[in-house]
Amino acid sequence: MEDARKILGESFASVQKVIRNHTEGELFEKKKYKWTGSTSLATYLISATSSHYDWAYKLINKCKKEITIELAINQRNPGFAT
Repeated sequence: MEDARKILGESFASVQKVIRNHTEGELFEKKKYKWTGSTSLATYLISATSSHYDWAYKLINKCKKEITIELAINQRNPGFAT
């Protein structure tokens, strides 16, 4: 888990650097950059960061719950493999 936190911190710092290196106009003008398609850089960054972080957070919590349940089952039934 510590590795994941480190990678997340590095990724977040990298995105913050990209944001700081652009003006508000560059961030919010639609179609400013060809590779963002019809959207703005800001919309693209939101999709690639906070929305993605929210998805990953929910997935991590789901996995943690499943692991907790599996550990509880294995403690009650040591010979039972899930």
